[in-house]
Amino acid sequence: EGAGEGARASATGDSAMGDEAEGAADAEALQAALLTAFHSSILSTYKCRSTQFLLFLACSFDDAFTDAFLDLLLTQVENGRVHGEARVACSAYAGSFLARAAFVGIGTLVRALHRMLAWAAEHQLLAQARAAASGGAVRLDAHLHGVFYSVVQSALYVLCYKSAAFRGAEAAAARASIGERLHALIHGPLNPLKFCHDDVVAEFEQLGICECAQLISANELTVVTSRDCCGGENRLDDFFPFDPLQLKAAAAAVAPLFQQWTPREHDTQRESNLSEHSGTPSVASFYAMSLTPPSLTPKDELDALAHRRFAEHSALVHSALAAAGRY
Repeated sequence: EGAGEGARASATGDSAMGDEAEGAADAEALQAALLTAFHSSILSTYKCRSTQFLLFLACSFDDAFTDAFLDLLLTQVENGRVHGEARVACSAYAGSFLARAAFVGIGTLVRALHRMLAWAAEHQLLAQARAAASGGAVRLDAHLHGVFYSVVQSALYVLCYKSAAFRGAEAAAARASIGERLHALIHGPLNPLKFCHDDVVAEFEQLGICECAQLISANELTVVTSRDCCGGENRLDDFFPFDPLQLKAAAAAVAPLFQQWTPREHDTQRESNLSEHSGTPSVASFYAMSLTPPSLTPKDELDALAHRRFAEHSALVHSALAAAGRY
């Protein structure tokens, strides 16, 4: 009898382990399917507003999924063979995700920021070398250096949202390291602050991570051409993919995981050295960077868009899972 009970217990344990292994395999297959859907469809959808929150939610369940999502984005940013617009979009997705995901830890933030800033530093050095070889100066051009400008803006955006995480003693070394790298980047010849969103720049200056007030003031007198080298507007196309979700039911599900913009207490704010024309960012101005303020897009239009997108990507996910033999 004792042997029988032992055999049954062993069988139960083996079954539980088998279920756990099968569940892990299903989770990996779902992760792969979602990343495939993102890369092949969502990423190429201009200013997609809702469907990307499927990945946001999925990442909250597993740090490994967060790492895989960020690695996909940053690998695309670093790949010079990928089209520039796609790389800019990947940078925007990475910055907006890191800023808005309340579940992302300081270690992940630091690793991602170091990777972004290392690539940006290399790009600026290469741009300087090419300009020197041709006997000219680097050109402040959003087409030639749009990925660089987007990466720097994404890094500043993350630091604005995660400033509290970087104020702790355990993050002091990381904050100092990031400050040194940023100082070299923003004072370099490509002058990224000239192309970053004004509210992001103004809020970043308040953080005191690195000195930039004189540069910001000088940039008010710095003139760049209105058109880039290809005839387009010589500016970044502001895109923050994980701005507040406007679908009420979906937003409620995401809310516990989502970091809203919270201004720092007035009495702890650093005095800004910006010129009187620059102003100080506010909750309203940061919210103005949202892709779709609630009053501008009818709810029924958003619902229709969401239903179409969810239907498209649901079919894609199902097909990927079926191909993996997991659905």
